[in-house]
Amino acid sequence: MNYHFVPYLIPLAISFTVMIILAFYSYKNCNVKGAKAFVLNMILGAIWAGANALEMAGSDFSTKIIWANLQYLVYAFAPLVWLTMVLQFSSRENLVNKKNLVLMSIIPVITVFLAWTDQYHGLIRSNFALKMAANFSYITKDYGPWFWVHFVYSYFLNLSTVYFLLKTVWLNNKAYRKQAFYLLTGFLILMISNFLYVSKLTPLPEFDFSPITISISGLIIARGIFHFRLFDIVPVARATVIENINSGMIVIDTQNRIIDINPKAESMFKIKNEDIYGKNLKDLSVQLVNIYEDMKNEQNQQQELTYFDQKNKHYYELFISTIKDYRQKKAADILIINDVSKVKKARDQIIKQQQKLAVKEERERLSRDLHDNLGQVLSFSNVQIQAARKELKNENFKKTDRYLKRLNQIINNAHKDVREYAYSIRNDYYSKQNINQLFKNEISYFENNCHLVIKTKFKEKFNYNFGTEEITQLHFILKEALTNILKHAEAEIIWVELVEENGIKLVIKDNGKGITVEDYNSGSGLSIMKERTHLIGGVFKINSEPQKGTSIIVNLSNLESSI
Repeated sequence: MNYHFVPYLIPLAISFTVMIILAFYSYKNCNVKGAKAFVLNMILGAIWAGANALEMAGSDFSTKIIWANLQYLVYAFAPLVWLTMVLQFSSRENLVNKKNLVLMSIIPVITVFLAWTDQYHGLIRSNFALKMAANFSYITKDYGPWFWVHFVYSYFLNLSTVYFLLKTVWLNNKAYRKQAFYLLTGFLILMISNFLYVSKLTPLPEFDFSPITISISGLIIARGIFHFRLFDIVPVARATVIENINSGMIVIDTQNRIIDINPKAESMFKIKNEDIYGKNLKDLSVQLVNIYEDMKNEQNQQQELTYFDQKNKHYYELFISTIKDYRQKKAADILIINDVSKVKKARDQIIKQQQKLAVKEERERLSRDLHDNLGQVLSFSNVQIQAARKELKNENFKKTDRYLKRLNQIINNAHKDVREYAYSIRNDYYSKQNINQLFKNEISYFENNCHLVIKTKFKEKFNYNFGTEEITQLHFILKEALTNILKHAEAEIIWVELVEENGIKLVIKDNGKGITVEDYNSGSGLSIMKERTHLIGGVFKINSEPQKGTSIIVNLSNLESSI
């Protein structure tokens, strides 16, 4: 074999190098659909460029014919490999099975065999001649009958490839359209270049530009790989319903990249720029990516998201579903997003109306109960007073004292009942109160009448919104606690704190004698404070040691933030 250098070897060497690099890069990502076929295409392209260069550099006919025959391996199988890659890219891998591949490989195998045995039958080429052009030699030939069988079959495969790519380009999806456009452009450059050479329509009919243009095609497709993640973002069959459903849909790959998003989701998150495709989910919404990670980690397929845009607050209900590839490995997640803002607002409104109605009904009931109970109390009191007066006239002081004690018990019980019933009627009063000022007024009144020292610690401005019910119940808890300390604790100092600590925290502490287990179980005041805490969704806790005082702690963590 004799060779000599010609300038045309330089672009062929560059083409060979480019395709080897692309094949190596794609091989590292061959775990995704379509990448293996692309690797094989680039290897075939490198063989084509290398064999074409060696054919051109060869000085004698026998050298040239060997490398020309080797190129028929590329001519025969490249169209099939390109079609396989595009079918996988466009999610038609069901057509790429062993049976179909064997059937479609019959003509390419025959073509390669006939090319290497051409000197015996001339079915591929005949009438060979070695000619000179400028500073290199080339082979002229006439094409035999099987060549045209191969030509028609190859271009049938090529046109099928173009057809499937055009269908993908026409999909109403911006990400897939761009990917398919790059793939289509690269393939058309190669196909047209080869067609012009076979038809002898190029300026240099003796020179095949295809081994060079395949590297250009590879670079264009590489643009799709690097920029649009061509083989990472594999198109999924998208029905028109996906584009028009009233739910948002985001498809997220295993690297948290957005590979698909429908118009509803775009409007939910105010997206106007198509460049969101291929970006990380956090570029769309940090709130959303945090919820999404929690759903994946906890394997919770449903979650709620409160999303704030520049003007409004939205409530979204999220569902997650996993897509698996043909090997049953996770390929992506589909995030379905339903806007439940109107439903939630309507539900909250209904709850508020129900609460108002319940309060009204409760007030009416309490008013009736108060009327009935008060009438009963007055009647009992009148009986006791009359009996006491009668015994007093008879100078029966023991019986008089017994009736007066009973009257005192009745009055105390009535006082307790009135205090319990009256608080709900005063809800309107509490709706207009600032909780800090209310607490300060209560503490001041208590200090003036009981002469105890009360030390306070209040946060001036809270980051939470206090509702009427929270203010009401916290105020009565404070009053009940102070009253209990006055009656039972024998304390000298009281500490009252209302601060923020994982929500709102109310602490009422004294340095008195403490309470026993019996006191805790029998104390109605403590039970009432605990019930009031539960009414507002709080947690009630009491700590006490003999002769070291008692601490009452109320924690509220369910208040709405005012930020």
